[in-house]
Amino acid sequence: MVLFSEYKAAGIDMPRKQNGFGNSKAFKGINTSINKGKVKGAAGSYPSNRGYGSSVSRTVIEKYDLDSDWTRWRRGVEYYYQGSAETIYELDSTGKVVVDSNGDKVVAEIVSKLYQDTPDEMDVKFTGYRFPTLNSDSRNHYVYKRNNVNPPNLGTVTSVQSDPLTYSENKARGELWIQTTNTNSILKRMLSDRITDGETEATILFVLDSQKRPGYYVGKTDVNKLASITVSVPLADVMSTTYIQEHGNNIHALVGQVGYLNSFFVQRAISTEVFTDGNYFFNVSVTEQDTNQDFEILEKSDLPPSLYDIASLTKIFTTSAASYELEGDYKYSKEEYQRFFGKAYLTAQVVEAQVNEVAFTVMPFTINSVLVVGNQLEITSIPFESELQLHSDTSNGYVVFADNSFTKKEIDSYNGNYYHDLGAPGSAQWYRIDSEVDPWMDEVFTSSNALQPADIYCCSCPDFSHAMMRMPESTGENGKSTNKQARYPLPTVMSRSDFDSLGMSQVAGMVNSWEDYKYRHSFKICKHTVAAMFTEQLKLKEPNAYPTVDARLKFEEKLKEDMETVSEKERASLRRSNLTTLELVYTLAQGLNLDEVETAYVVLNNSY
Repeated sequence: MVLFSEYKAAGIDMPRKQNGFGNSKAFKGINTSINKGKVKGAAGSYPSNRGYGSSVSRTVIEKYDLDSDWTRWRRGVEYYYQGSAETIYELDSTGKVVVDSNGDKVVAEIVSKLYQDTPDEMDVKFTGYRFPTLNSDSRNHYVYKRNNVNPPNLGTVTSVQSDPLTYSENKARGELWIQTTNTNSILKRMLSDRITDGETEATILFVLDSQKRPGYYVGKTDVNKLASITVSVPLADVMSTTYIQEHGNNIHALVGQVGYLNSFFVQRAISTEVFTDGNYFFNVSVTEQDTNQDFEILEKSDLPPSLYDIASLTKIFTTSAASYELEGDYKYSKEEYQRFFGKAYLTAQVVEAQVNEVAFTVMPFTINSVLVVGNQLEITSIPFESELQLHSDTSNGYVVFADNSFTKKEIDSYNGNYYHDLGAPGSAQWYRIDSEVDPWMDEVFTSSNALQPADIYCCSCPDFSHAMMRMPESTGENGKSTNKQARYPLPTVMSRSDFDSLGMSQVAGMVNSWEDYKYRHSFKICKHTVAAMFTEQLKLKEPNAYPTVDARLKFEEKLKEDMETVSEKERASLRRSNLTTLELVYTLAQGLNLDEVETAYVVLNNSY
């Protein structure tokens, strides 16, 4: 029984009889205001209630202005003329720039491998620039160019399906298909990467077999059953290592270090995998065991081992007598592949009959625990998210490109005249890249050259990566508080589905990505990559998509203000440089075409 005094203490009036319904104003606290919300900050219509779950809607013109690449091009050109691109040079142990015998500064190169430890491994190297900014925790944004070393032959184009009437369905989806011959198996790993014939360049969406069925299915670990691996090695060999002896013969000193199986990439015929069908997904369960494997325990470095050649890391322990067991349950979205099967309903059994290979690789893992079992030491990984790939034969298949990703590269001449300074004999020429190629009207892949991986530029800024990285400062410039969402980025309203977010959901609070499918496969640019291209004598042609007059006038005012503060940004950049490597790691992960599971791994396993 509730006493009258308890109602009074809670600030609630007792209901009084009014036609049997009591007083409608007895319970307060419901907000019935219909006042307008806050003044809008950026383009778009804002709801009156700006709480979680609300979203901003934009008009057609506002969206056109936002999507226009002209403003990015214009800023990039200005950054180039201002000389804002600072080359990242190699530093010695004292922090001074290294110079060669001629007194020239030595450009820092990060040597890595694309698709490391797979049969299709490629050598690549990165060179980079940093740009000053007030909108990054490190006061820098990084641009890195991936240079392919001795790129392989990916195949030869035999036909281009670019007739918009004949292939109207492909055009409606924004896809242009080509048929290839002598197709290299590496193409199946290059989804979302860019390839070129020396002139035309585009981003791969799908690789199909000769029957126009997917040649590559990507499954992700089920969130309810993450993958795990247990490696067994001789105990005596571990105890005899210098590292263990320096730690007082304590085997638990290995916890937190990195375990790596040299032949951990597995690509083999379908055998013991279990295919299970569902309504919207199908699952594949894998249990992999092997013996007499090469295994290493590596000392954790400042950068994740996936970004470097494994051989360059310090080894704590190595053996050729390791055995391991991996277990994982992977789910595949039917929605992504159903259209390639027409009216036939896609089931797990249909896929099982089509594919002939299974392939998976796990990044070098963090050691979670160690256990002595007889004369063996069992090393168990931290449960991790990973991917399982299912392959079919694509030797004479099709490659599908995003039609908004096409570019063309040529020498920057006009009517046969080259107007740039020729420079010293053998010096690099200026090239021009056209980013507004319409493959349904312009001729593409007309060169007789073989297809090869393209050199690409990547940037850590939100405009390029469509991702926000953590900003731990509680106050910003002039002592003003920064936005809490900026300091601790979390998934927001209208984020991607749970399945699409697998992988990146691990790094909530460190990175929030809003990169969608269409943008991921487009030709991505930002003002920093444009400036870097010009610095390397690659001239990006001025885009035709000018913003509207009002937007352009506001842009010019903002650009003038931005250029006036460049020197201030540079001073801030020097004060805050080298504070964190998160932007650097994320940029390199983009350049290595790591999937989201792998990107999350390198973010989580980096020392900032």
